[in-house]
Amino acid sequence: MLSSLVGGRDYEEAYSKVLSDEGYSAVEKEIIREAILDAYRHLHRKIAGSRFDGHPDYFNRHHFSDLLTLFNRGNARCPIFTLNQDLFFENEFNWHAPASPIFPMGWNNGDGLANPPFQQLSQASWDDVCEGIQMHTGPPYIKLHGSYGWLSSTGDHTLIIGRDKHAQIRNEPLLKAYFGLFEFLLGRYRNLKILVIGYGFRDPHINEVLLNAVTMNDSKLFIINPCDQRAFYSRLGELRLDDIVLGIECYYPYTLKQIFFQKNSPEWQQIKADLLAPV
Repeated sequence: MLSSLVGGRDYEEAYSKVLSDEGYSAVEKEIIREAILDAYRHLHRKIAGSRFDGHPDYFNRHHFSDLLTLFNRGNARCPIFTLNQDLFFENEFNWHAPASPIFPMGWNNGDGLANPPFQQLSQASWDDVCEGIQMHTGPPYIKLHGSYGWLSSTGDHTLIIGRDKHAQIRNEPLLKAYFGLFEFLLGRYRNLKILVIGYGFRDPHINEVLLNAVTMNDSKLFIINPCDQRAFYSRLGELRLDDIVLGIECYYPYTLKQIFFQKNSPEWQQIKADLLAPV
C-alpha cells in the first residue's frame, strides 16, 4: 500500500486502487480511509492557521473580500462553485453551502483551528438547494465534491476523491443536485466570464461542463494559477483539452498571497479590470 501511495505520488489514485481492489483487506481499506481523513484534518488546521500574520501563506482576508464583492453586485449574485473540501469560507465568512448541515455555534472556538463536529447530510433535493440559495445573503456557495466535516446521507464521509467522481456524486442526492445546478447555469447562459482559481483540469466531469460553456456558449475563462502559463497550456494539451485553451481569455500566474497581500495590488487591479470590462 505504501508503494501505491509513494510510487505514483497520486493519493487519489492510490485511494481508489486500495478501496476497489479485492486484494486489499478490510483492515487496509479502513487504514487508508483514516489516513486520508487525517490528512484533511491537517489541511483544515493549516488553512485556518494562515489567517495569522506569522503564517508563511498569510494573505489579507479583508483584501480578499474585494474579490467576493464581484460575485455579489447589486441584484446579481454569481455562484461560487468549489472543488475544495476545506472550511475556509465557513471559518472566515460563516457561509454554508445550500441545504447542507450547519455546524453548531462556536464550533471553531473563534480561531478556526478546532476540528468540526461531523454533520450528516439529508436526502436533499433540487428544490431544497434552490431554497437554500434564496435564504443565503451572499453568493451561492456550492461544494461540488462534498466537504470535510460532512457525512453522507448514509453516514459515510462525503469527500469525493479518486476515480469516477461523477458516479460518487450521483450516489449522494445533495451533490447530485449541486452538479445539476453547475451544468444548468453554465449550459444555459451565454458569454459568461468564468473565473477559475487553482484548478488543474484533471476531472473529466468538470472539464466537460467547462468545454461546453466555451465551445457552445462562447463563455470565456479567466484563470488564476501560480503555474507558468506555457507549462500550464502544455499540460492542457497533454490532457487533450486544446479547445479549453482556446477559451482562455486571460491567464494570471499568481498566488493568492501575491494578489491580496496588500490593498489594491497591481495584480488585483489587472484582474478586476479584466473581469469588469464589457463583454
